[in-house]
Amino acid sequence: APEGAGAPVSSDVPTLLLSGARDPVTPPRWAELAAETLSRSRHLVVPDAAHGTLHLGCVPDRVAQFLDDPSRLGDLDDACVRERVWPAPFEGFWGPPP
Repeated sequence: APEGAGAPVSSDVPTLLLSGARDPVTPPRWAELAAETLSRSRHLVVPDAAHGTLHLGCVPDRVAQFLDDPSRLGDLDDACVRERVWPAPFEGFWGPPP
């Protein structure tokens, strides 16, 4: 691999990080580690979710809101992500139904 291939990415580009609290593949601590060098990042952790949170609850709306105006990353209201009762992880091969 080229020199620096394993170095953390440093950026000031608005970045939305999504994690499932029970993700065994890419746990939330990895996103927190990435956020250390992403100066304009926001990390949303979905309680009781595993890998693949993009389709759950209000997460699609928050992603759309972020994509509509990345400069308002800090204004994302993530209360709905924390309030919802999430399905148990690994309900099926592809995860819980939408």
